[in-house]
Amino acid sequence: MSGKVTMDDIAKRLNVSKSLVSRALSDKYGVSDETRLKIRIEAVNLGYEFRKSASSRGRSDISDVMVIMAKKSLSDTGYYTKILESIEEALNRKSIRISLRFLDSDPEDKDIPIEWSIRSFKTSGIIIVGNISRENISLLMSTGLPVVLVDVTDPAIPADRVMTNNFLGMYFGAKYLVDTGHKRILFVGAYNNSVSFMDRYH
Repeated sequence: MSGKVTMDDIAKRLNVSKSLVSRALSDKYGVSDETRLKIRIEAVNLGYEFRKSASSRGRSDISDVMVIMAKKSLSDTGYYTKILESIEEALNRKSIRISLRFLDSDPEDKDIPIEWSIRSFKTSGIIIVGNISRENISLLMSTGLPVVLVDVTDPAIPADRVMTNNFLGMYFGAKYLVDTGHKRILFVGAYNNSVSFMDRYH
């Protein structure tokens, strides 16, 4: 959508009143959790600029950061442990406090929605590591806090992100095999189901 997104734009897209959108975005009374979530997700998708939260308003820098990731990602300890260690080292160099929060998943392996108390978290920035649901990312972005995505492959989410250079990494890996005399190289990966695997395959 061109130009600055307004509450009117969100209301028209969802066919609801502007006052309902206003109450949902400011956590006022009279809005069900389901409707509030729907409005906030649409606002993020349209690129609506949320007001800065009270915890970050008036600050010229970031003093503390909450890192959020799915608990199921811990099964890949070698990969995500290195990412978490690197984030911690970078924040420590800037004397920025760090806290870590894990999201549980239901029996169908879906993220359990973040409760609305996320808006009262004592943090001035959020780093999301790995893939969590678009709904939860939208909720986090709607707090007005700065949000950075790390290794989140969903291209539809309008946020700053840090990604692995899968193409270049695989290039160097394949080049090493070729340079050491290997001629029959096998690629293993579900490249039709993953952006990362597709980049590596290419």
